Amino acid sequence: AHRENRFANLFHAQACFARRIALGSTALEALVECHYEAIYRFLWRLAGSDEQARELTQESLLQIRASAGSFRGRSQFRTWALRIAYRVYARSRRKRQHDSLTEAILIPDGQAATLDRIAFEQALLRLTPKLRDAFTLHALNELSVEETAAVLKGPGGTAKARSSRARKALQSQ
Repeated sequence: AHRENRFANLFHAQACFARRIALGSTALEALVECHYEAIYRFLWRLAGSDEQARELTQESLLQIRASAGSFRGRSQFRTWALRIAYRVYARSRRKRQHDSLTEAILIPDGQAATLDRIAFEQALLRLTPKLRDAFTLHALNELSVEETAAVLKGPGGTAKARSSRARKALQSQ
């Protein structure tokens, strides 16, 4: 199922790109527009709030546009863009380390705020940042272990182990 989702996501991204180009967007604009939602969801899960995720997404998009010349194609654009978004998030987290991780959870517009979802998001925020980051990339954003490792700039085994430990911790809560 995970592999099928990855292929569906790839097909969706390619179709989105083709539509954007047909509507007159430049290639870079089309890539950014097609990956906006994935970047936002990724940052929302890491940051835990809609407002902070929107701010981080905008900052990430600026970084992606500014760094477009450095994209070498050694990974998928999505992996490269999420790596930039992760660095933006990590810088923000370092600046706000004194903030409490128990802030109120804000659910993105258009999604029902169920008790299970709120409990899950709170449990996710209780994980250590390293476990939460690996789990968010691998399980929630459906990146492969290799892509997760590339975004986190670490070995694949470490990314897989952290994602697994996070899953076990969430199941035990």
